[in-house]
Amino acid sequence: MTVPTPSEAEQFSTDAFDSGSSFIVRTSGTTGKPKKVLLSAAALRASAIASHDFLGGGGQWLAALSPAVVAGLQVQVRSHLAGYRALLLPGSASPAEFASAIAEMTAARTYAAVVPLQLQRLVDAASQNDEILAGLRSLDAILIGGQRLAPSLLAQATELGLHTVRSYGATETGGGCVYDGIGVGDTEVRVEGGEVWISGSCLADGYLDDDALTAERFTTDDSGRWFHTRDAGEMVDARLSVTGRLDRVFNSGAVKVSLDEIETVLAELPGWGSAAAVAVDDPIWGERAALVQLEVEQRLPQALPFEQVSDILRDRLGVAATPTKSAVVTEFAVLASGKPDFAALKKLF
Repeated sequence: MTVPTPSEAEQFSTDAFDSGSSFIVRTSGTTGKPKKVLLSAAALRASAIASHDFLGGGGQWLAALSPAVVAGLQVQVRSHLAGYRALLLPGSASPAEFASAIAEMTAARTYAAVVPLQLQRLVDAASQNDEILAGLRSLDAILIGGQRLAPSLLAQATELGLHTVRSYGATETGGGCVYDGIGVGDTEVRVEGGEVWISGSCLADGYLDDDALTAERFTTDDSGRWFHTRDAGEMVDARLSVTGRLDRVFNSGAVKVSLDEIETVLAELPGWGSAAAVAVDDPIWGERAALVQLEVEQRLPQALPFEQVSDILRDRLGVAATPTKSAVVTEFAVLASGKPDFAALKKLF
């Protein structure tokens, strides 16, 4: 069974979650061509049950995410298993529409799933609108996943009294399976050679019509079956800390540069908390970093100019990581998953 597009969502029966069906779910395609992942209903149910156990009980879910991506699919699974109808909004939904949807939720426990870009919009609106703030505060948890979460944004949400939980996972793990650095349910996490590996009942069966890739990314040893995430990470005090994507690394003058490391530094700088980094062609270095900044942040009185940001990145990460170009946009191009469309951002240059 292929997960529906947004236009088909109303015709999609959640009865399949109770059967032995399998679902074909495409990856977000953030770093390349989307892959077709084969997820069993059992894996999706295991993930949903583990989520509710961690959060304190089953409930109704809200998300401004497409049901064609695993995060949007999972809010349907979780709500269905708890006996409620999930509320799905378009990715372009405004904070006011988000708050109105919260007011329609009927369960004793209510949850929302968002990506950081959506959380930033909600936090900005909630800081100026008491009705939106009250709605967000009423949620038992706001699950945040899909991409890097800036510490400054998490601090803003916490200061507003929002109940946030950081989620980490992939389509191949049935969605988020590590909450606030801890595996949920029977999920196990380990780091091998700097790469995050995940094991548990939530794992997909593999990739549709791609046995070679399935064998490469899903391996079995004496401790069980593991998915190789291609994410870089480390265990700190028994909690997983994800430091970036292994495939978001480029060579600049024969020096490896991590775009995720650049974004981690940017997240600390005034006016650059939501900025994205991409690699662009360079006739001398091969590739150099370029930055995309939101116009609303550029206008902040304390926002640092691009030249100063470049100097900070050079001092922190080295000459090869120094960005040479920048662009300003009113809004990021995003994928169906809500994640930044890095291919589209790269075309700005």
